Amino acid sequence: MRNGFRTWRTAAAAAIAAAALAACSHPTTFERGDERAEVANSTPSPMPTAPATIGALHVGAPAPDFTVRTTDGRTVSLASAHGPLLLEFFSVWSAHSRKLAAPLGDLARRDAGKLAVLAIDSSPIGPDGRSPETAGDLARFAASAGARYPIARDPQGAVARSYFGGQVGYPTFVLIGRGGNVDWLYQGSPTEAQLAGAVGAAS
Repeated sequence: MRNGFRTWRTAAAAAIAAAALAACSHPTTFERGDERAEVANSTPSPMPTAPATIGALHVGAPAPDFTVRTTDGRTVSLASAHGPLLLEFFSVWSAHSRKLAAPLGDLARRDAGKLAVLAIDSSPIGPDGRSPETAGDLARFAASAGARYPIARDPQGAVARSYFGGQVGYPTFVLIGRGGNVDWLYQGSPTEAQLAGAVGAAS
């Protein structure tokens, strides 16, 4: 009886240890508003699909107008955009935003004249995730990440609130068609194929 109990206890401990190891083997990072949290999943997360709604904004709705000033001193508004406009709401502390800078630059260069790309920095938090962001932080982000497209700073998140009705995760994309309506929404890191497909189907 004692040997049987010892064998059962050893097997149970091994099973618990294996389960714990499996649970830690697929970490997934989510970046929401000004907070970053890492959670562990037992299986990899599937590729997310483009949602029809993010916050108060939904595909097909008229996009709210906005006016921002870019880092090179230009004033940009929705009304001034000619053709489809791809908006990225991002933060300098977001690893996903940094990773997407080069593909967005390639897209902006390839579709110049047919598509406008504008990134709006909507977080007041600097790259360390704690300190207030400065204009210098944004300039260093653009230079180091290779962001070759217009970037505007909106540290109070006024444009994001007008679009989504509140806080938004980073990065979040909004593709606005020629008629001023929302054609596509995406929250997270789209693949280059997803970006190209959405832009190709823009109205």
